[in-house]
Amino acid sequence: MNLGDEKNTIEFRLPNGTLDEDTWIQNINLFGGLVKACENLAMIQTKAKQERTEKDQRMLEHFEQLKNSEISQEQKLEELLSIVIPEEQKEIYRERYRVNSVLIEQNPTIKEKITSQVAKIPINVKQIGKKVFLGADCVTGEEYNKESEIIKNNLKENNLDRI
Repeated sequence: MNLGDEKNTIEFRLPNGTLDEDTWIQNINLFGGLVKACENLAMIQTKAKQERTEKDQRMLEHFEQLKNSEISQEQKLEELLSIVIPEEQKEIYRERYRVNSVLIEQNPTIKEKITSQVAKIPINVKQIGKKVFLGADCVTGEEYNKESEIIKNNLKENNLDRI
């Protein structure tokens, strides 16, 4: 819940403790790819449709699919990897997903803890707009504070305020 308070940060938690430097680099690539993808998507969304390249359009399509509740988790993984990770590195993250999925299924306590922290309904990101901080459509401080309250309330309603 740091985004929007006095810290104005987003926290990434290391997904796997290790002394293996290759895993550290993979984690850095994953988190760096997430941040870069967010930056790219924000820039693409500021463009008029006719200004978007084919690559821009494909990225937006993958992003929209991530929000599709009708596709499987494996399909969502592929959509996310398409946005975040270069093709030659994707298998590393697919294997992590497979291993972690098996471990979660084998431990009902962990599965319950994880699934209890997932939103029951998607948070409506359209309420905060697609161009929050960029270009001619930037949000005023008053609008930002109002939308921040909406997000906090959505999180509370979905029992995600403790995450």
